[in-house]
Amino acid sequence: MSEIHDECGIAAVALLDGKDESLIPLLYSMLLKMQNRGHLAAGFATFAPHQKKCLKRYRENGSVNHVFSPFATLKDQYKGTKGIGHTRYAVSGSTDVECAQPFLHRDGHIQRRFAIAFNGNIANYRERKEALAQKNIALETTVDTELLLYEINEELAQHADNLPSVFANLAARLDGAYNLAFINANDELAVVRDPLGIRPICYGFKDGLVAAASESVALENIGIENITDLPPGTMLLVKKNDVSIVPYTTKTGRAHCMFEWIYFSNVCSMIEGRSVYEARRALGHLLGKRERERLAGVSEVELAHDYIVIPVPNSALPISKGFAEELGIREEEGLIKVESSERTFIDSAENKLEKVANKFDVNRAVLEGKKVYVIEDSIVRGNTAKSLVELLRTRGKVREVHYRVACPPIKSPCFYGIDMSTFQELLAMQTEGDITKMEKLLGVDSLVYQSVDDLITGLGLRREQLCLGCLTGKYPTPKGDELVKEALGNYQAGIKKRTYE
Repeated sequence: MSEIHDECGIAAVALLDGKDESLIPLLYSMLLKMQNRGHLAAGFATFAPHQKKCLKRYRENGSVNHVFSPFATLKDQYKGTKGIGHTRYAVSGSTDVECAQPFLHRDGHIQRRFAIAFNGNIANYRERKEALAQKNIALETTVDTELLLYEINEELAQHADNLPSVFANLAARLDGAYNLAFINANDELAVVRDPLGIRPICYGFKDGLVAAASESVALENIGIENITDLPPGTMLLVKKNDVSIVPYTTKTGRAHCMFEWIYFSNVCSMIEGRSVYEARRALGHLLGKRERERLAGVSEVELAHDYIVIPVPNSALPISKGFAEELGIREEEGLIKVESSERTFIDSAENKLEKVANKFDVNRAVLEGKKVYVIEDSIVRGNTAKSLVELLRTRGKVREVHYRVACPPIKSPCFYGIDMSTFQELLAMQTEGDITKMEKLLGVDSLVYQSVDDLITGLGLRREQLCLGCLTGKYPTPKGDELVKEALGNYQAGIKKRTYE
């Protein structure tokens, strides 16, 4: 499954006055605010009803700024009334530009000429790929967006004049997380959220336009203020100038990915009415309350003189603030993120220590001789944490390192779009969940994770509204439950093989 996992950002915009205008400034402004969701590639597609070639697509590898660098040229060439955009993060699903989005399907039938941008992961990808193969359709890439291209085309052949039926039938045979931005050559735009709402998407209106994006900050960046989450199992549908919110399936629920609040989303975004910043800050307070018991025998003088709190920037900044506020311990910038660096978790560099060292400057002036609370959003594989601890000890000259993590131990793979698809890569599995083993492996003096109950409290949602599969091993879709059994069997077989060898 690892070659098709991705976590991306999608955007869509429709001008409601029917005039062709450059959509590049709008798409650029939205995608730029979702660069945190992927820096491997970016692209867009536009529809212009008054041009002979009405549907056009542009995509390149690189950051949003790099892809949009020929801004003046793109602004002149890509005018229209509707557009979609995408910023991509992927693992070994190839860095080939052919895997960059949007994907474009050309067809002689105008209603079957369309472009799509996708965020999520199709958990039953293999079964759907095999079903296409039986129809003599061979996929050229390993990304599930291409699979969706053919699945949608198949539905359009039967229901080209009814997009809700297209996506209803699609939902009936897909398992997983799938947010889609879709435009076709028939002057239609659709933004579709999967029936469980695993990945976030929101929309809003302003001055004769409607727009949607994976993050609310993307909409705010183009001046939209009244922003609404698109409900699970519904679609934002724009047919020429007519806008509607249409339920396309009655089989809906709630299984919002908790990792969106903890790590992936922009700290200034709102998801399901909950501020990402406030959620992270609340998680920090909850960690701090647990820490009070451990500090019962430490005097206020010792706390003030010997201890400091430092966040791992940037996602842990609000968590650190809440933790320090709760305990009354001084917070310092012990790790300074280099501005040009990229997110380490979504980077495939082999030399993790070198990558982390290049990503952070170590502020020895505030670290030397201190007992340091390092506040982190999560630990997946442990490679980044281990390298950070080594940097703090060797360059920062700290006396002690105490790691505090806002996310509970990640014990199970994700099958809905985050790059952790096997048991063997997870620190919690490598150490059999033994905190002492984790402390030794990471090189820390102590390690404390958030509890699952405190996580739910901090996020401010009910347990049944969240996907906690990677923490509990219980998944919100049938395929997730099936895949975890397969992954566990492979993991146990690997252990058995290594034992005999």
